[in-house]
Amino acid sequence: MFNEFLGLGFVVANFAMLIIMYKLFGKSGLFAWVAMSTILANIQVTKTIEIIGLTATLGNSLYASTFLATDILNEKYGKKEAKKAVWLGFSALLVMVIAMQFGLQFIPGESDFAHGSLETIFGLVPQIAFASMIAYLASQHIDVLIFSALRKIFPKDSQFWIRNNGSTLLSQLLDTLIFTSIAFYGLFPFDVWIQIFISTYILKFIVSILDTPFGYLAKMITPNDEKRV
Repeated sequence: MFNEFLGLGFVVANFAMLIIMYKLFGKSGLFAWVAMSTILANIQVTKTIEIIGLTATLGNSLYASTFLATDILNEKYGKKEAKKAVWLGFSALLVMVIAMQFGLQFIPGESDFAHGSLETIFGLVPQIAFASMIAYLASQHIDVLIFSALRKIFPKDSQFWIRNNGSTLLSQLLDTLIFTSIAFYGLFPFDVWIQIFISTYILKFIVSILDTPFGYLAKMITPNDEKRV
């Protein structure tokens, strides 16, 4: 049960740090969070773990937190700001991939001890990196659009949970389908691919449900840079 308790703590810590970033830095903090979390989630995804009886990759909770960040931006500042954050996250991921691929091409010195580890982590198969970027861009834009559409149907503050969960759960389904299809379909038998798809979405589903209280907390917060002097 160690991984389960640690995973729950990690989820809460991620959302708590997001809220702190928002409180301290406002919109800028959310933009920074999306960029950082997108990069870190794609580093963590290289590690596999066993949790709630499923074989999964790390990075799900960090990645899910980017959807909460864009939902907060959409809720409090509008669709335009949320889309800006989506493109910022995509750009950060693209820069990381390009920069690290260049870095891996340098011949290491005789005293170097890091190249092998960096190659393991950042020597991403192009298929995996491409899958991650396409899935991110498509699902995040869908999340923004669905959230905006749901806000017209369920506009009350008390209905934020519908907007948040409805947009995130549907966009995460699309994200999981695109990523696992591009990255893994054809590499595994169909029954194994289905298991990977289902287990990945289940974990994202759980994390997405847990972010709702933090979304309501963000709605009540006035960031430091927005307070009247």
